[in-house]
Amino acid sequence: MIDVMVIEDDERVRRILKKMIEKVEGFSVVSEAAAVKEAIDAYDEKPVEVVFVDIDLNGESGLECARQLC
Repeated sequence: MIDVMVIEDDERVRRILKKMIEKVEGFSVVSEAAAVKEAIDAYDEKPVEVVFVDIDLNGESGLECARQLC
């Protein structure tokens, strides 16, 4: 199973992404976040193989978040 994290500030979009990802055999969304700090904390607690991240997280940079997770 491939563990996935979804980082998206819009809860509705996050739910849709989670449903789409989990339809693919072998993928499981194990964590979600709506902000950079929340994402980093979740990743530190449980690292994942794949991260889907929004570019704009309520004014925070999704790209900067991705850099911090690497």
